Amino acid sequence: MALELQPIKLEGVPEERPMIIAGPCSAETEEQVMSTAKLLSDNGVKIFRAGIWKPRTKPGGFEGIGVDGLAWLKEVKKETKNRIRIISWILFVIYIGLLVYFLFLSEEYGRTSFDQRIYRYNLTPFQEIKRFWIYRHRVGFWVAFLNLAGNVIGFLPFGFFLPILSRRLRNGAVVTALGFGLSLLVESIQLVFKVGCFDVDDLILNTLGVLLGYLSFWICNGIRRMIYEKKI
Repeated sequence: MALELQPIKLEGVPEERPMIIAGPCSAETEEQVMSTAKLLSDNGVKIFRAGIWKPRTKPGGFEGIGVDGLAWLKEVKKETKNRIRIISWILFVIYIGLLVYFLFLSEEYGRTSFDQRIYRYNLTPFQEIKRFWIYRHRVGFWVAFLNLAGNVIGFLPFGFFLPILSRRLRNGAVVTALGFGLSLLVESIQLVFKVGCFDVDDLILNTLGVLLGYLSFWICNGIRRMIYEKKI
């Protein structure tokens, strides 16, 4: 029975490049292991190794740190793998907070007091987009920009951050569907609580923003890979 050998594929490592496995010959201290791992990670090395046990070369010679070094390697995995993700989670939470404020709380952006609120909605696709474009000179550039480009830009970070936060969310259809669902939830809340207008055009523009954010992620990821290739 012939064995079917498959190449090892690792995210962030171009297939045409050799896979680099690097680390200290001998793990001696936790600080040494961690600092080496971070330096290698920053330079694109995805697989880290360190010598835990060493054959004795002479009586009384150093035989390796032993089982204690395994805990250090676990910390290496935790630190080097989660740094970007932790920063991304922090930025994502800040983004969601700002989104909630501008969409539901800011009177400057049309969120009126409760006694002034009425039910408003538009179910005709592209009606409001056309209206703001045709009357852009009358309503003013800033108002037209907020209602058109603003709805796209506001949801762009959502499509950008999701693939970073989870590898399972690196499917364009899934990210776009989640973005559409978030936009639908926002529009529904605005209608029910009278803090805005349920606008099908907002759904279109918001979803477009999510898709552009997702594409921006892959563009940035491609640039990162190109930089990594030059370092090898």
